Amino acid sequence: MLLADYTPERVAIKDYKGVPRMEVRGLSLDDVSLLVRSHLADLQRLYDLLNGGDVADAFKLLITDGFILKLLTDFPELAARMIAVAADEPGATANARRLPLPLQIMAIQAIMRLTFEDVGGPKAFVALIGSMIGKLPLTGAGATFTP
Repeated sequence: MLLADYTPERVAIKDYKGVPRMEVRGLSLDDVSLLVRSHLADLQRLYDLLNGGDVADAFKLLITDGFILKLLTDFPELAARMIAVAADEPGATANARRLPLPLQIMAIQAIMRLTFEDVGGPKAFVALIGSMIGKLPLTGAGATFTP
């Protein structure tokens, strides 16, 4: 397949009646860059939260639904912006914040799946990043990540 033929997969997020409320796709490098530029303080707090204890525990949280719940409850503006960006409506953050919580959860789950599925899921992504950084210290003295 040629790069010119690439179209990101989109998933419809449906309400309890089966009515599609929006479509989302995985996040690209541009999307992540936008989120970093617009939510640097939240991302720093999220990083600190994930990195506050054992590195392995932080990565376990990152690849579970516990991360999604933490994102929605502690970082609602970041979560809403992520949903809006993945729906190709970056200006609709306020609308994403007004979505019912179950739809927000389904949207974030779909975004995470679509973002990481081409490398085998979040666990494989973490392993890929881990293989790139090897045993480099991530924080503090002696903290390392070994894939």
